[in-house]
Amino acid sequence: MKLDFKSEKYRGLTEEDAAQKIQTEGYNELPSSKPRSLFTIGFEVIKEPMFLLLVASGSLYLILGDVQEGIMLLCFVFVIMGIEFYQEKKTENALNALKDMASPRALVIRDGVERRIPGREVVTGDIFVLQEGDRVPADAVVLYSVNLLADESLLTGESVPVRKSEYDDSNNQIDNDNSHTQKDSEHKNIENNNIVHNNIVHNNIVHNNLKNQPGGDDLPFVYSGSMIVQGNGVLKATATGINTEIGKIGKALDEVEEEPTRLKKEMGLLVRRLAFIGIFLCVLLVVVYTITRGDLLNGFLAGITLAMAMLPEEFPVVLTVFLAIGAWRMSKLQVLTRKPAAVETLGSATVLCTDKTGTLTQNKMAVTTLYNGTAFHDVVKTGKFPEPFHEIIEFGVLSSQINPFDPMEKAIKEMENDYLLNTEHIHTDWQMVKEYPLSKKMLAMSRVFTNTGNAAKSAHGIKEQTIAAKGAPEAIFDLCHLSEATQEKYAEATARMAASGLRVLGVAKSTIKESPFIKKKLSTINEKPLSENDKTLPENEEVLPENDKTLFENKKALSENKNTLYQNKKALPENEATLPGDQHEFNFKFVGLIGLSDPIRENVPQAVKECYQAGIRVIMITGDYPVTAQNIAGDIGLKHHNRSITGDELRSMSEESLCDQIKDVNLFARVAPEQKLKIVNSLRKNGEVVAMTGDGVNDAPALKAADIGIAMGEKGTDVARESSSLVLMDDNFASIVRAIRMGRRIFDNLQKALGYIFAIHVPIAGLSLMPIFFKDLPLILWPVHIVFLELIIDPACSIIFEAEQEESNVMSRPPRQINEPFFGIDKIMMSCTQGLCVLVVVLLVYALGLYSGYAEREVRALTFTTLIASNIAVILSNRSWTMNIFQILMTPNRTVKWVVGGAIFFLTLSLNVPFLLDLFKFERINFFEALLCTAAGSLTIIWFEIYKCFRLKKIWGFKA
Repeated sequence: MKLDFKSEKYRGLTEEDAAQKIQTEGYNELPSSKPRSLFTIGFEVIKEPMFLLLVASGSLYLILGDVQEGIMLLCFVFVIMGIEFYQEKKTENALNALKDMASPRALVIRDGVERRIPGREVVTGDIFVLQEGDRVPADAVVLYSVNLLADESLLTGESVPVRKSEYDDSNNQIDNDNSHTQKDSEHKNIENNNIVHNNIVHNNIVHNNLKNQPGGDDLPFVYSGSMIVQGNGVLKATATGINTEIGKIGKALDEVEEEPTRLKKEMGLLVRRLAFIGIFLCVLLVVVYTITRGDLLNGFLAGITLAMAMLPEEFPVVLTVFLAIGAWRMSKLQVLTRKPAAVETLGSATVLCTDKTGTLTQNKMAVTTLYNGTAFHDVVKTGKFPEPFHEIIEFGVLSSQINPFDPMEKAIKEMENDYLLNTEHIHTDWQMVKEYPLSKKMLAMSRVFTNTGNAAKSAHGIKEQTIAAKGAPEAIFDLCHLSEATQEKYAEATARMAASGLRVLGVAKSTIKESPFIKKKLSTINEKPLSENDKTLPENEEVLPENDKTLFENKKALSENKNTLYQNKKALPENEATLPGDQHEFNFKFVGLIGLSDPIRENVPQAVKECYQAGIRVIMITGDYPVTAQNIAGDIGLKHHNRSITGDELRSMSEESLCDQIKDVNLFARVAPEQKLKIVNSLRKNGEVVAMTGDGVNDAPALKAADIGIAMGEKGTDVARESSSLVLMDDNFASIVRAIRMGRRIFDNLQKALGYIFAIHVPIAGLSLMPIFFKDLPLILWPVHIVFLELIIDPACSIIFEAEQEESNVMSRPPRQINEPFFGIDKIMMSCTQGLCVLVVVLLVYALGLYSGYAEREVRALTFTTLIASNIAVILSNRSWTMNIFQILMTPNRTVKWVVGGAIFFLTLSLNVPFLLDLFKFERINFFEALLCTAAGSLTIIWFEIYKCFRLKKIWGFKA
């Protein structure tokens, strides 16, 4: 690119101006969510009722002088807080590690000097240079370009790059609300100063223009975050940061309010209710204890013990640990859990809304079909490539860049590598002489090659030149000067390929002869610079046009019709002097058509099938055209793929109409970002639990509004990831299905864990309450016993349930109903029934111990041993709600032996070590007594095992 960056047109801002703009406009970056501080996390833990109860209980023990129990209870406070801190920081650190795509670097022109700076330092008014492979750092207008193509799929959802043209105010490419006088003044400035954009145009025009939207060919705008796939250009930044198209979507995110997950709301309500009941009974117990026994401080301890027993204090621990381990298991499936609570919601998803580009497809082009003028050929990687179609790829490669960045040219090059290596169709020794670029007037490009091989020379010493062209089929037909009948025939073939959702390119070829006489003549004038539009100069022509006496160093030449500067001596290659100035002057011959598509991921059809088996509806939302979308939908097995709603139709629909039609429409095409949000909201209004996948900035509002937002980790944007609940690390659609399977497993196992917690708290509460109302009965449980259960049994049991394998029907049953509570009254009653059975058995042991004349400490030891045995039995029985206890014991779960073994070990220590005997207020019991207590505890699950055989199998979709 030969441009004079010291000219007024391309000089750019000064460093002082840029620094001032950063002060006033801010850096070129989007605001991102910040991790919660340690103070915020700590405050949320402090608000938990269980935290307050433990602090109160520990403080009372310290007041009473029982330092050991007080310290033990207060230590448990820090255990809960530590778990919360660990999980929060672990999640945020994983996200920070995922953000490997930092702000793109930008090549800007400051004070006429090219400088590469971080993209975040680009300001409005900056002149910057873009080439193939560059990511656009800011919204900008094109001042100068050569074959500039941009991939705007992150904003539009379309994988096909769009052409960019230079800004030309005389063609009314940009409209604004300024007066005609102001416009005339601007035109005058442009003519006099050769400046495309003055400050008024920059500030008032570009973003008031309805045409300034992503997508569409031949617009003079590029957008932050898009990728340059071909060509190069010089551009002027018009918007940065939150004022870009990406930023506008960011503003929409702020308007989307995130709601707590259903599990969090439900558990919060349940804990509040239990806390209210616990506080009421706690006050009642303190009053009764004080009246009957005359000891206020011990009455407070008894009351707190009851409150701790009534409140499932394991809830914050179990939910945190359970979801943290679930998030870790998800990460092994290449799914990063940004919001652990969403793991539960994923298992109950009823609708999966997915973007097409990069999610269902590979976001790259591949040659699918070829047409050589007489026949079609469907490309199959493992099959043969017939010789009659070789020439299409041969000339398709010749008309492409040597090392292409454009996805279509990459696909053609890949065909060459797959099928044409070591054949006569490879021409690495040919020298390119001239390139005719793509333009608005001619949607085709041609490249001229000199055949350097000896075989290309005739007996008279004339060397042959080959011209390869590719472009829009209509443009290729025009270049080939086809007859009307032939053109209709090829147009039908083009329509057939387009109807299959393919992007169609035409390919043509031509040959010319070059004479050595012309080459010799050219050598006498090769020192003379040539004008842009007159490639052949007479020998005696003046270096500069007569009417332009401007002096340029090193004999720089100025073309007659365009102020293009040549910094060095500019002479055309020898062979180029004989070439025409327009592609039309070649005698082209039609070679064939190339049909390209964005291929679907290989495992997507199976993943969609599994979704349907699991009762999950799949909806495809894309910015692509309906024909392409319908073909992709058919290939992946989407139901009702022939019926679709376009963005234009969606725009005119009322909310009620959309809610009605969306019940059986699974395909939305040509959809704008705000419409995706409208679709998600309509589905949620219909009572669906919506999971939304996406990778682009345009998906971010819908990702945030959905019940579960699933962003792409590899090709996705930071904005999408910040707005999502889950991030697919490998961008694999099949990973979503694995995540749903894991989510359902976690959902089931979490229900089992919560059911167990309810069941075991019933006997704990009963044993804490019953002796209070009888003055002569000794108290069974004190806070230290409850802490024993919490620290050793309950958190560990949640680990057992989390590690349980999924039920065999986990992906063959429909999701739970939207109005079905996560842990409703039926499950609560079931768990309470289990707990009542345990309470009855434990109270019988307690009563028999007193009746048999055992001392208070011995009775407490017998009763507590029976409670622990019952606890272990309930754990084992609840591991599966479809298998019996014998099948469960045969099912491997490595955590069981550690948890159960640890519980038995510590119970044994507490019954034998003098220090622990005194701490727990126990007396030693013999082996036979311990065995009887174990047998009694095991009897508590017999009724539940019978119930599973006749009832739960039907509920879970099994035959009895």
